[in-house]
Amino acid sequence: MHQVFKWLKIWLQTFDLLPDYFPAIVRRWHDVLWGAGIVAVGFVLWWFLGNPSVRIIASYLAAVMFIAGYYVWRADHIRLLPKLKFGDARVVKTPTNQPGLERVVAQVLVQCATDASLTDCRGHLLRVLKWSNSDKKWTPTDVDEPLDLLWSIIDEPVRTLQPGIDQQLCIFSIDSVRPTIAIWAARTPFRVSATFERASPNDIFRFDIQVTARDCGPSNISLEVKSGDQWDKPTVRPTRQD
Repeated sequence: MHQVFKWLKIWLQTFDLLPDYFPAIVRRWHDVLWGAGIVAVGFVLWWFLGNPSVRIIASYLAAVMFIAGYYVWRADHIRLLPKLKFGDARVVKTPTNQPGLERVVAQVLVQCATDASLTDCRGHLLRVLKWSNSDKKWTPTDVDEPLDLLWSIIDEPVRTLQPGIDQQLCIFSIDSVRPTIAIWAARTPFRVSATFERASPNDIFRFDIQVTARDCGPSNISLEVKSGDQWDKPTVRPTRQD
């Protein structure tokens, strides 16, 4: 019997937020019942002009209560749905331990867009396209297979994102000794490196990037990149995001 009372006490404690729940339900119920929605307006007109039965009125009130409960649940559910979004792209100078070697790194900000933490976050360079002035369109390059990009500071392909704590995903680097684009990944095939070694400073590339996380839909962004005449001042700007 003692165990039964103990379980009952714990169960009753789960209702400690009822004082907050009922006002929220009543507010939603009132909005749906007397709001400007077509259902509410139609029912009010019917009530005044058509004299519906008590059963219909009771059914309508019960349906409105169900809808109000759904909206209260939905607002909290959406707040906790895992979701990614991108911030600004930037180019930052990073120190090296080699005398005479300077380096800049292009990064894009990745944010946790809801109140739920995001685990197993990975950044992928899906492909790199090159702008063709003659054809006036983006054309494929040898960077046509996904590469796992590394996160700033930890230099690892996987990390956890917390709400309100944004992280930088590294895309590529350029250094003063070898002033060509080098993808910031653990492994880079030679044909990928050769794509940028053959490029001229005024060539324009499009980097298609995708970030994924566990229990979360992928987010994509495209960056327009040009190395330029000054090795430490490449142009990096977002052109598309979803």
